[in-house]
Amino acid sequence: MVKIVTISGVFCYDLDSPVGQGKGGSIVDCEFIRFGLICMRRYALSRGRGSNPLYSDFLLATVGMTGNGGLDGAVIRAITGFQKSQGLKTDGFVSPLNGTLFGASGKRLTMSYLQEVMRVEVDKDYPRIDKDPASGATLSLTVQKMFHVSNSAMKMEIM
Repeated sequence: MVKIVTISGVFCYDLDSPVGQGKGGSIVDCEFIRFGLICMRRYALSRGRGSNPLYSDFLLATVGMTGNGGLDGAVIRAITGFQKSQGLKTDGFVSPLNGTLFGASGKRLTMSYLQEVMRVEVDKDYPRIDKDPASGATLSLTVQKMFHVSNSAMKMEIM
């Protein structure tokens, strides 16, 4: 299940376990990755990367992707396509941050990239990713619980 962590004083979401090729993942973790991929698609297209050949596999895999649901072939293809577009190891899964934003190679982790683009795409509402209409239902409920949102207006209540 998605959880909140801080890394070097920065608010981050993290996964409980890897999501992707041969890894499975909880429905909330899968919806978090789906949402990250949707945000990355919006980000890439808004910055004119639609014609960049490095992004073609990723953009093709994310056509029509929704935030709801678990792991499927489209999500794995999108993860692999995204990793390829960033020059990362194309293993088809996203690992938890485990206290760092960078891998042993010094490159950003896939999870770190997805999270950074969420910050940009969700903008003023970040970290309330549940407010974005592309956020999956199970992920949205989980985030609302994290932030103690319990009323229909989705306002945080001070506990």
